[in-house]
Amino acid sequence: MRIAIGEKDGMAVAMANHFIALKKAGVSTELYIFAGAGHAFNLSKDAKWSPTVQGWPLRLTEWMAGQGFLKQS
Repeated sequence: MRIAIGEKDGMAVAMANHFIALKKAGVSTELYIFAGAGHAFNLSKDAKWSPTVQGWPLRLTEWMAGQGFLKQS
């Protein structure tokens, strides 16, 4: 499982707690909390993304490849 959320999203703490519960249950899980980002990582045309948030699509692709969801090229 993969959890990604912006720090300023009102659910960030809840997702951190969910991550802990999943780990305690033995579920392989990754958690990304992007500093300074809001809900949906502020994905508007005017958003000023930090370099970390800009990299979230690559992090997702890496996770999907590692889980076998993407074909190896």
